[in-house]
Amino acid sequence: MILNKYNEVQPNVVKIMKNSYKNNRFSHAYLFEGSRGTSKLDIATDVAKMLLCKDACGVCKTCTSIDMRSHPNVILIEPDGQNIKKGQIKSLIAELNKTALVEGPKVYIINHIDRMTASAANSLLKYFEEPHDNTFAILITENIQMILPTIISRAQVITFSKASNSTVRESLIEKGISLEFARILPLVTNNIDEAIVLADNEEFKKMLDIIYELGNIYANKYHNAIIYFNEHGKFIDKSNVELFLDLLLYYYKDILNYKIKMELVFPDDKALGILRQIDLKKVIENVEFIINERNKLKYHANVPLMLDRILLKLDWR
Repeated sequence: MILNKYNEVQPNVVKIMKNSYKNNRFSHAYLFEGSRGTSKLDIATDVAKMLLCKDACGVCKTCTSIDMRSHPNVILIEPDGQNIKKGQIKSLIAELNKTALVEGPKVYIINHIDRMTASAANSLLKYFEEPHDNTFAILITENIQMILPTIISRAQVITFSKASNSTVRESLIEKGISLEFARILPLVTNNIDEAIVLADNEEFKKMLDIIYELGNIYANKYHNAIIYFNEHGKFIDKSNVELFLDLLLYYYKDILNYKIKMELVFPDDKALGILRQIDLKKVIENVEFIINERNKLKYHANVPLMLDRILLKLDWR
């Protein structure tokens, strides 16, 4: 069975989906929810193979075409920029209404469904009210709280578990990743392979350099944070700003770790030692501010202006 390879990382998900397959009782819609890097899209793709390949083999022409995103009965929708737009959902529905070119069920996967615009969500809801026979939806999210309750109520929610940070860290160290990166990477992904790719990614390394430098600027006041960022952070845009904000958020949370004498994630004792002087209420307020600004990305946020707001907010003196 193709899903067996996920037994170690997602045993409950595998059990549910295998039982549905065995008993021929697939739900018309599943909502896969869980942290980044928990194999949600990979398993959704393999569930599509289970539905279209009688042996769920993973290696035949059908399965290979699903992997290549070329099977006519399997449709993947992902954000266009920051959002999934109404036009994408209307095109999806039009495609689902057509007669299938290939025998078998139709499967549509919507990745990051929490990023749908309101009009896109309403279009999907209308389709959900009268689902077609032999058509299956797999919706994927890392932020279930951002999804309309009416959509959640129409799907079977399956929660993907997250491996502990220490488990991921140990695995990364075993694979030759430095201790510094092995501490930081589990914060942004739970997937070992993705973490290894990030560890060798030049943009990721530049982001960390910027985070450390911003920490030193805020601690020692020898430069203007916005001027520095505008000089060195131009590569940060809509495509990668979430990763940057996650790193910034966890760096700022390290101030709390320093205050309560917990293990630091970032090896930046000197700057964090000064930044710990920030009033606790102010630290918590700034953490919440970063989170709230990050959530605005769903609503076509102007990324440069948003980053300027955050950098100004974090200036504690």
